Amino acid sequence: MKNRFEKTKKRLKYLYAVGIAAVLLLSSWITTSVEFMLKSFGILSEEALENSWYIVGFVSAVTCAIIGFALSGLTNRFILRPINVLLDGMDSLAGGNFAKRLDFGKNEAFAALAESFNALAEELSKTEILRNDFINNFSHEFKTPIVSIKGLISLLESGRVPPEKEKEYLAIIEEEIDRLSSMTTNVLMLTKIENQGILTNNSSYNLSEQIRTCILLEERKWTEKKLELSLDFDEYTVRATEDLMKQVWLNLIDNAIKYSPRGGELRIEIGRIGGYLEVSVINSGNRISEEDLSKIFTKFYQADKSRSKSGNGIGLSIVKSIVELHGGTVRAESAEGKNTFTVRIPA
Repeated sequence: MKNRFEKTKKRLKYLYAVGIAAVLLLSSWITTSVEFMLKSFGILSEEALENSWYIVGFVSAVTCAIIGFALSGLTNRFILRPINVLLDGMDSLAGGNFAKRLDFGKNEAFAALAESFNALAEELSKTEILRNDFINNFSHEFKTPIVSIKGLISLLESGRVPPEKEKEYLAIIEEEIDRLSSMTTNVLMLTKIENQGILTNNSSYNLSEQIRTCILLEERKWTEKKLELSLDFDEYTVRATEDLMKQVWLNLIDNAIKYSPRGGELRIEIGRIGGYLEVSVINSGNRISEEDLSKIFTKFYQADKSRSKSGNGIGLSIVKSIVELHGGTVRAESAEGKNTFTVRIPA
């Protein structure tokens, strides 16, 4: 793309130079022709013509003006018109019309410009769609527990709830409040991470020990599901922001536990590949479709709609943002009965 722009700039420079040369040559030719005609018809003698410098100047000025107007029309037709089309397109984008596209036909000089503009409009359109989806999903996810809490409180206030149900409803209210709190914390964290350009508090620490600690923090969840735990790794040290990476492992482990069947397997592996460390969190469970895999790191996206109450679809977005902030990558793979999330970060 850059090479095409350079070629376009060179063409415009050559066109400008050729235009100037054409004006000078045409002016000289017309002036010489007028002089020759004046001499041929005897209107002015050669001596008088040589002394009438103002006539030559006048003829040259008129010639330049005529040629200038002609070239101006051609310039407006072939050069300025595409630029005006581009300016109109930019105004459309600024006004929120991301469906605007440019097409200069066979004008090769502006083909690269049109291609870049259309690519920009396409990206802005996708960004706008994602923004709208984020707002809609966030509004829905935030409103649902509030409506649930309000409804249960109304029931409790009505006095029509049996005593044995009161404790159950209060437990649901507590669960929904925790869900709201978790969602708010995650959204604030995600916003902070996405607006953070560089890491300023990196340090070297034992990655293996950090993951073992995260496993212990999630012990209640995986023991309740009677998961078979397997930690297959040696000791590894990494240089990163410890608190942020802790969130990565907690989210991945929590996600693996959540979607593992009772009595399933949870396995974590660490390995070194070149200058990177790879951490794989593997759990047994249903196969994730290709469509879900392609969207699984999108904010508020949940592959299993039937279990939306068990999460808010932000955890994996946080994982992706933190890992990319550290210059790493994260990927999800799924096979029959096994799902794997692999994080690769610089060692």
